[in-house]
Amino acid sequence: MRRLMLAAAMLGTVSAAHAADMPDLPILRGGFTDGLSKTSHNWDGFYVGGHAGYTADATDFSQSVVGLTNYIFRDSVLQAPTATWSLMNKTNTQSTNFGGFVGRNWQWYDAILSLEGTYSHFNNMATSTSGANSLVIVNPPGEVRAAGITNNYAVSLTGTAAAQVKDMITLRGRVGWDGGNFMPYAFMGAAVGRMDVSRTVTSVVSLRQDVTTTDLFGNTTTTLGAWTPVPAQSGTQGQHRTNTFAVGWTAGLGTDIATLQRVYSRPVSPELLRQRVKELRASGIRVAVRLSPQHTADLAPHVLAEGVDLLVIQGTIISAEHVAEHGAGLNLKTFIADLDVPVLVGGCTNYQTALHLMRTGAAGVIVGYGAHLGSTTHATLGIDVPMATALVDAAAARRDYLDETGGRYVHLVGYGDIESGGDIAKALACGADAVMLGEALATASEAPGGGRYWDATAAHPRVPRSDVVDLGGALDERPTLEELLCGPTSDPSGERNLFGSVRRVMGKCGYSTLKEFQKAELIVTRGR
Repeated sequence: MRRLMLAAAMLGTVSAAHAADMPDLPILRGGFTDGLSKTSHNWDGFYVGGHAGYTADATDFSQSVVGLTNYIFRDSVLQAPTATWSLMNKTNTQSTNFGGFVGRNWQWYDAILSLEGTYSHFNNMATSTSGANSLVIVNPPGEVRAAGITNNYAVSLTGTAAAQVKDMITLRGRVGWDGGNFMPYAFMGAAVGRMDVSRTVTSVVSLRQDVTTTDLFGNTTTTLGAWTPVPAQSGTQGQHRTNTFAVGWTAGLGTDIATLQRVYSRPVSPELLRQRVKELRASGIRVAVRLSPQHTADLAPHVLAEGVDLLVIQGTIISAEHVAEHGAGLNLKTFIADLDVPVLVGGCTNYQTALHLMRTGAAGVIVGYGAHLGSTTHATLGIDVPMATALVDAAAARRDYLDETGGRYVHLVGYGDIESGGDIAKALACGADAVMLGEALATASEAPGGGRYWDATAAHPRVPRSDVVDLGGALDERPTLEELLCGPTSDPSGERNLFGSVRRVMGKCGYSTLKEFQKAELIVTRGR
């Protein structure tokens, strides 16, 4: 007896969302309307990136050599008067910078709290200055003198200072607001900079001691002394520090932009679409174009004018009749009836919707909503169904439609939760004629995404339902498309030589054709 053992991961039983039974929700009927929630982006989670910019710096060197002058004049009456001198002024400099950042967002409705660390490297952010000051200090406070003695200290200070900021790290908190594709935020935190600093000061001090005397008649005479150097308070002090650290704080305003949504936010250009279809046809390959239901009426004439081989009308969950807030909605039955090319429509997850789509005259029906590793449709919309359940229901609808029409066969295409050769085999055994592969193909070395994968729902302007998934692996570690699809391969994971695996399982179970394989006996087993 020919049997096929199937894992329960695909054959669970759950309650599926029925698009055809929910006419009040236009999101399930193929048209997104303005009446839906405006909270459109999920900012929650970790993020990482790079930055580059231009920095202007203002450095105040006015008190930079005070510590050195205090050392020269330590334990002397000149220390206090000279401590308030400003030898140098502020300087300005500019520099380019680059670096990276990593952080974590926590989102509560429209409010976002974040913790972020940044690193910035500055290209030659260096500045220097010099200055001098001279003053005669007469009888400085605290000095002990004999009667009639006046001490005049001529103090001359010359200083230089230089600083170069090399890099900086910050740890800061952010408070943001979900503005759709934009997230304005305010931040505040601590900053630590690494820098090289140098400073020197030279003091030259001379003393003139004047003597004042009074004779018997009360006449006062002042005798001016000669200027003499004071070696103890004359000299040069310098300091140079490499890779010293300075601690400060950082604060400001900013905004994050959901770039993936913005990349896709520009309306599709019909002229560019026609040009691309024409280029594909000129290469001699078969051409299929996928349109969303809400854009089919506008863009299909341009696609069909260039002669496509297959038109795909696909949404997350659709039915034959679409409701639009403005104007008439798309009626698939009347639309498909006027076309000369085969049409593939979907997705659907249950018997009723599948039968409804078959009655539109479609050549094929997409079964499933595209669940994959980065999909969030189950969390965002609450729509979820095991792939096997959806395919078995659609296959039952196809049998009834076959009897209803006297033999018109509609192809079923499985879409979602299909990552390995075993998944493809189970989908075919459940009734699928073909499968849609996205995530599985993204690991190929020829894939333009460089190992990253996301589906069309990631670009929705208000309700994105897919993350960008990095499937990892260096280019030289990723398989070629030929190895991934047809083999041979040395990888035992089941994620390569996908259709070699399908041929193997058909042979193991005793089937030689797909139609026979679709009749395989199915059982539910415990998931592994």
